[in-house]
Amino acid sequence: MNTQDTSVLPEIMSYDLQVKVWADEVPIQVEGDLKVRNPDSIPLKRLTLHLHPELAVTSILNQDSKLIEYETEVASHDWSYSKALSSHTLILPEPIASGDTQVLHLSYEGSFSPSSLRSPSDFMRIDREGAYLRGLGYSLWFPVTVQDGYDLASHFRIQLDVPSEWEGVAFGDRERVVQSGQRNISWWRTLSKFKLLQAQLIASPLDISEGSNLSVFALPENSTSSSRLIEFGDRLLHFFNSNYGSNAKASRAYIVETCPYGCIASGNVIGLSTEVIQSVGSGDIDFETYDLIAHELVHGFVTPLIDRNAPGAALLLEGFPSYFHVPAVTDALGSSYYEWFFRRAWLSYQDGTRLQTQDSKNMAIPIDKPLLEIRIDEIPHYKDRFLLSDRVPILLNRLRQIVGAPAFFEACKEFFLFASTHHVTIADFFNTLEVHSQKDLSGFCARWFSSTELLPDHWTQLSLND
Repeated sequence: MNTQDTSVLPEIMSYDLQVKVWADEVPIQVEGDLKVRNPDSIPLKRLTLHLHPELAVTSILNQDSKLIEYETEVASHDWSYSKALSSHTLILPEPIASGDTQVLHLSYEGSFSPSSLRSPSDFMRIDREGAYLRGLGYSLWFPVTVQDGYDLASHFRIQLDVPSEWEGVAFGDRERVVQSGQRNISWWRTLSKFKLLQAQLIASPLDISEGSNLSVFALPENSTSSSRLIEFGDRLLHFFNSNYGSNAKASRAYIVETCPYGCIASGNVIGLSTEVIQSVGSGDIDFETYDLIAHELVHGFVTPLIDRNAPGAALLLEGFPSYFHVPAVTDALGSSYYEWFFRRAWLSYQDGTRLQTQDSKNMAIPIDKPLLEIRIDEIPHYKDRFLLSDRVPILLNRLRQIVGAPAFFEACKEFFLFASTHHVTIADFFNTLEVHSQKDLSGFCARWFSSTELLPDHWTQLSLND
């Protein structure tokens, strides 16, 4: 099937969706508008939208309320937890001219059944325990024009309608909540473009606890955990706001208790599994748990808009969140955490994690290579290995010591605020550091980016002091 007339894929600029979760015969029903733009030089006559294969489209209308005909096929696809996607090819009654936009109105409904075809996680499901859905690349509860993409983003407005005994959590700002009969309805809106990869949706029987900058959604029996998470989280968020600028996606952060494998950053919404939540409540919390919580929280502050094909794009997207929580946790817990963090990185290097050729599922892992050469589509293979998860923190920590903490954090704040609304490269980051520190960093960059090895002095410079 020829699913697209254009060589440049159309862009969904905004989603305005009303999502109802029922947890019965038809667990989810969605109705709403998509604003589609044609970036190509020729008119767009056909448009393909991809959805989770258990979701059935009931109607598609254009902005003049004309019914749009479409063809549907289901195909296998690795970016879905069910290993499949349904593709709906629309024949537009009125083509979208080059550079123009058109609003489409869609209705669809269906189920999400747990699948372990790609992962042991049961996160992608709706049942009587709750709704646990992730976005592009996992469980497509909203339509997309592409089948994968780490850096794609859109504006979202979501009305989330769930059973009255549940709380619903989307992403962005939670603008208001209304109890209507047996339903609990909340409205969510993103302040800027939100990554489709992170557009998750959770609903279950949760209680809400409020802090200064953080809300926690947790099961009623875990209320002790909520108060401790708020105390720790509010301190981290104060550090992030002071040193990296405000979260561009929302004015508030949310932690929500999820099922196993649910420790996931979704912009300003952080999923933590029940196991992690309960360890916080019991007081049996170690550095690794603190590190996990902080790492997930920092994503919304230090994940810039990027050019996916530029050198260092993977470093910015996945490597930066592996370090920028460390100064904040050190500020909260002291030097013992700091020493633990970098000792773990050193052990990872010594143990040869970076030299592994297969992951835990016996899937091939690309060979070691310099950081700037890692592509966006290779992030799943590299993000939990030494190069992105440990080498980048060592690099950035050494950089902080070379330029000095004041210049480092001033430059970071300027860079991350700019990068929240403009596409940037790793060169932009180093240029900003050079301006604030008045230091030439070209030699540093040449050493760090031309090799996968660690130089002898790297491990003698891991003290907390500058």
